[in-house]
Formats: sequence, structure tokens, C-alpha cells
Amino acid sequence: MMAPRAWKGAVPEEYVGYGPPLAVLAAGAAQFAQVLGELLLGFFTHRRQAPVGHGVDQRHQRTREGDGPRRMARCGRVLAALHGLAPAGDVRSWVPRENFDPGRWAKLFERVDTALGRRPAGETEQRLADMWGEHRAQLREVNRLTLGLADALRERTDLPDFVACHADPHLGNLILTAEDAPVLIDFDDAVLAPRERDLMFVLGGGVLADTAATPQQQNWFGEGYGPHPVDTDLITYYRGLRTLEDASELAWIVLDPQSTAEERRTALDHASGVFSPTGLLAQTLSAVS
Repeated sequence: MMAPRAWKGAVPEEYVGYGPPLAVLAAGAAQFAQVLGELLLGFFTHRRQAPVGHGVDQRHQRTREGDGPRRMARCGRVLAALHGLAPAGDVRSWVPRENFDPGRWAKLFERVDTALGRRPAGETEQRLADMWGEHRAQLREVNRLTLGLADALRERTDLPDFVACHADPHLGNLILTAEDAPVLIDFDDAVLAPRERDLMFVLGGGVLADTAATPQQQNWFGEGYGPHPVDTDLITYYRGLRTLEDASELAWIVLDPQSTAEERRTALDHASGVFSPTGLLAQTLSAVS
């Protein structure tokens, strides 16, 4: 998510969910290596015992430093390779399966929305209240839309296949090795879900408003990923869910009395990205306008 993972402790415990560690996926390392080849082999074979998202060699650079056609296409191939895996046995039983239940984030959204309606004290908190108030109607519409789509998706009998999804493959979780190969890190939220669970991080611009993927970059990504008929309801649901998650978690950090002043300022800065013209809120609503 947009907020650093270390901030999870600042969010009410009942709203925090932890996915399986990378070791769960690495349990099938032999199969992974055969399927992913040189793109992911180094990561899974040399770093599968390391804590997720830590111990990355300083020679590695985030992919946002290189977003040209070759690298975007290779990033598409990385994600396609992951989605092409066929987890079986213990791996399949350990990895959570998408259940289209947005309740955790919808509840936190309602809690934050209520708190901000009472005009909190503090300069940073008041700036957040102003920002939230300006977009309150849109946020409530996204909440309503996401809950409605969740109900519809749980009833559907024609959902596409569930595949191994990273669930947080924004550009900050794609790194370049010293050999200029893109690899995925941070598998905390891995899940079996439709491909749209991951594709929403690129299609439409992605979740990082300050480095939104341009239409040309999305085309380059698609050349690497390959053809896929995007399910509009699924990708809209996942964008809406991520909007609720990012907006609510970041707002809660600002409101939490245990947060430091620096944490509040940083969270407010990230929240402004959610509400920006290229942010998730605008992306979600554009799909239904």
C-alpha cells in the first residue's frame, strides 16, 4: 500500500490483515524457477529465506528509475509469469483465496469519516479534514460502489480463473537487479484471485499518483504481459477497495494520537495523492462516470 508497512501498527488491529510470507510461495521454488526462469530465479533462490522486503542489495534499484519500453515490457512478463503459475498442494492451501469481502476497510472508512466530521484538533488533522471534506461525497460514493460490487461479485458464476497474485505490485515493489532484471518483492499480501487484482496497479495509471503509468507505458506493459480481456466490474472493485484502504489507513495515521508528527505529515502527503487528478479516487470514479 502507499503507506509504509511499518505503519500497520498505527491502524486498529481489527482492520489489519497479514498475508502469507514469501516463504509460502517459495515453498514451490523448484516449480517457480522452472516457470519464471531468469526473471525471478535469482530472487526466489537467493532471497527466499530473507525477511520480505528487507535485505535488498544496494545495487538494486526501483523500477521507477527506468520506465522505458523494454523495462515496462519486462515488468509485464514478470507479472504474467507469476499469474501463469499453478500453485498446488500445500502452497495452494496456505495462500488465501479472494472472497470479495471489503468489510474491514469499509468499517475503517466509516470510522474515519465520522471522526473527521467532528473537526479534529491539530493543524495536520485539520488539513486532512479539509481535504477529506472536499472529497467526502466522492469517497462515500466509492464506498457504496465497492460494497455493491462485492455483493455482485460474490454471486457471479462466470468469474475468470483465480491465479497467484502479488496483490501489491506497484512500482515500489518491483526492483531491478544489478543485471537489470526486474523482480518482485514484498509478498505479504499474496492471494489467489482474478488477474485484475494485480493489473489495477498498472491499468488506468496505477496506485502511485506521483508516478502514474502513462497510456504509452501501459501499452508497453501490455506487450510484455500479453492479451487479457479486462473485467470492468473486477478492476473497478479492486480500485475502489484500494481507494478505501489507502484513504482510510492514511487518515487513521494522521488521527492516531500515537503517531509522530513526521508520520502524520508523511501520511497526509500520501493521502493527497489518493485525491489527486491522477489518483485512485479519480480512477475509480472515471470507470463509472
